Amino acid sequence: MKTLTLTLTAMVGLLLLSSSTQNDRIDQIRTWYKEVEGKLKDCQIVEVEGDYVDGAAQMVTGWFDPVTNQFLKVDMYMGWDHHEETAQHYLHNGELFFTFVQGNGVKEFFTAEEMDVDEDTYYESGMEVKTYEGYEFRYYYEDSKTIRALEKRKTFRADDEPTMDGASNEEIKPEYEYYEEARLLLTEYLELLKEKQGK
Repeated sequence: MKTLTLTLTAMVGLLLLSSSTQNDRIDQIRTWYKEVEGKLKDCQIVEVEGDYVDGAAQMVTGWFDPVTNQFLKVDMYMGWDHHEETAQHYLHNGELFFTFVQGNGVKEFFTAEEMDVDEDTYYESGMEVKTYEGYEFRYYYEDSKTIRALEKRKTFRADDEPTMDGASNEEIKPEYEYYEEARLLLTEYLELLKEKQGK
């Protein structure tokens, strides 16, 4: 019985230590985030308009810090007819530590019956959006891994102002290691920005 009690105490202690350590890491990431945001006004802004991919317009924007001679933040915007998304990547000493993704897309179209038109007219008109779904994702990284991921979603009518007010963050477990995809895309974006910067 004494051995079991000691084992349980040790396990609880390890869990508390792990939680405390992760909280410290998240706090550090938040500190770096604030530092980057505070330096953006003094950065050189570099923009590259990308080619259309799958019908989406693209724009890459980088904030270059002349003091450290590094990019501190890189945004990637993609816009379709009824969907848009921006991924904001934050760097500390050249290393990716946080990604914030925000966007919205069609959730539901009005039906032909709701629009009081026949099917041919309905499809020829291009249909009409009834509701959109807004979303946000926050990814925290350390040692080339995602250590925390948060998701926020909210549905709003097409004629409403798209705002995430009132929606709450939920901790999620990504289906795959998001850091790898984000780092790969960021590498491509940085090459485009540096090429544009050198012209």
